[in-house]
Amino acid sequence: MNTDRLPGIRPRQSIWRRLDMAARRCFPASTTAILLLITAAPLGLAGQPELQQAAALSCVFFWSLFRPA
Repeated sequence: MNTDRLPGIRPRQSIWRRLDMAARRCFPASTTAILLLITAAPLGLAGQPELQQAAALSCVFFWSLFRPA
């Protein structure tokens, strides 16, 4: 739907609104990347490579179900 043809006055988006939208779009990828970096750190946990794969899959599963609106 083309919003240019709808009547009415629409205010311009402010820089804060655009930053908010960018942050909402980047949040799932950034949280997944941070979790993967934390699990990749040498923590000395048993089965850490498997934990990293499980963390990545759980993030993908969670964000595919509960994506930010």
